[in-house]
Amino acid sequence: MSDEPLLTWKGRRVRALGDGPETAARKVPAPPLRPGGLFFVPSPLEGWGLDLLLDRLPPEAAVVVFEKDQDLDRRCAADFLRFLGPRAKDPRLFRLREDTETAVQELFHRLPLAKLRRCEFLTLNGAWMPHAARYREVFARLEQGLTRWWSNRITGVHLGPLWVRNLFDNLTSPGLGWNPWPHWGSDPVLVCGAGITLEEALPWARAHRTRLRIVAADTSLPVLKAWGLVPDAVVCLEAQHANLRDFAGWRGAPVALFADLTSLPGGSRVFGTAPHWFISEFAHLGLWNRWPWDPTTVPRLPPLGSVGVAAAWVTWRLTQGPVVLAGLDFSFPSGKTHARGAPALASLAESTHRLRPMEQVGTWERPGVRPTASGWLTTPVMEGYAAVLADQAAKEANRTWVWSSQGLPLGLPVWSRASRPSTETETATPGATSEPSPAPQDWARGELQRWQNILASFDRANSNPHDEALWKDLEQRLGEVDYLTFSFPDPEFRRATDWLARAQGQVRWAARRWDKTDSLSR
Repeated sequence: MSDEPLLTWKGRRVRALGDGPETAARKVPAPPLRPGGLFFVPSPLEGWGLDLLLDRLPPEAAVVVFEKDQDLDRRCAADFLRFLGPRAKDPRLFRLREDTETAVQELFHRLPLAKLRRCEFLTLNGAWMPHAARYREVFARLEQGLTRWWSNRITGVHLGPLWVRNLFDNLTSPGLGWNPWPHWGSDPVLVCGAGITLEEALPWARAHRTRLRIVAADTSLPVLKAWGLVPDAVVCLEAQHANLRDFAGWRGAPVALFADLTSLPGGSRVFGTAPHWFISEFAHLGLWNRWPWDPTTVPRLPPLGSVGVAAAWVTWRLTQGPVVLAGLDFSFPSGKTHARGAPALASLAESTHRLRPMEQVGTWERPGVRPTASGWLTTPVMEGYAAVLADQAAKEANRTWVWSSQGLPLGLPVWSRASRPSTETETATPGATSEPSPAPQDWARGELQRWQNILASFDRANSNPHDEALWKDLEQRLGEVDYLTFSFPDPEFRRATDWLARAQGQVRWAARRWDKTDSLSR
């Protein structure tokens, strides 16, 4: 490492005269540092200050360094490694290679997210200032990603057992087969959520119905029914009973259903045709490494959270033509969260009387509800959904529009309301049912055998508690069915009695439940 610090780079000042390791060290927070911190260090240069930060950092923490200027990063790489020495290989130190969504996602796969609780922005020199806005954007992306991970984790703790139950209930349904996904060529499609802007789009959709396909999130079905519109397809993601009211009056309708295998089984029997199935990778599980069906048979979706986002994802797969998003606002004007006809508003109208005015709780500014740039309101959960949709839409931005600019920004242009769809379409025709190997019931039967083998492993380990080989075997077998334990607050395998008792209870419950079904006991 040179004796003099790098003062200028490409004609700009990156350090003040007299800066050195001691100056950077003074910027490091004083001990003790709280566990759970994710420190983002922009433009680390030679790494000055990082040595002290890593020394003070608790085990349950991490540091992410990122240099926007790749030439400067290469210029300082050797000095960085030389200054930090063995600390450069500290498992708590991570480097973000690029400020792209792909690179950020790859970083999140490496970070110990379960140990992290908050993000902190830490500057150790002045080299970050020329790209200050971009560094702030990357930091905001880390904050959003960590918040989203914990939101998904909490949801998984509450709903994880239900997702697994629905998955196996659907797979063991009598006569279940795989209905191939249709291909719509370059047909234009309107994707309908249940947000306010859907009301503005439906007159246009009705006027051009013969030239346009419609894909509806299940929550928008009552709104479409009020307008006399029958969609070509409906997307269902809900695992609970919350959306059953959406399907009222649609039994036997000629609509193609695209349903998640973790969705409520009753919803898949509403329409007159067999569903087109997909599976959301609802958690990071070993199950996906041995998932037996090809994505062309059962497409695998990333964890999207919102049925509206899933409807957009399904649509991009069905057509190569233009896609217009309406009602996917993730925000709302004060006093009204959904389009007219949606169950959320209908139930309020039914319960309204002179002593109970029609006012939705949470539709005014209060903690957790905040205004948007358009003057509407939103919540952190809705902002998370919008961020997920924006990430997905970026891959299809050249053929995707939003109906209105009033919702949260998705990075997409606004559709011209005077435009006419250019392709005349007919009602979607589902493909023929096929049965690729393995059959769903056969695969579920194999999982049942795994559960029974695990229960036998529990008996052997309990009978010989000092035999480490038996415990290793049990740990490996439980890892193969991690979908039964991922919803634990402490999902990692532990030899503690309470963890083993909970794991054994989950496996025993699964074996008892599906061993009694006709499709598995034959």
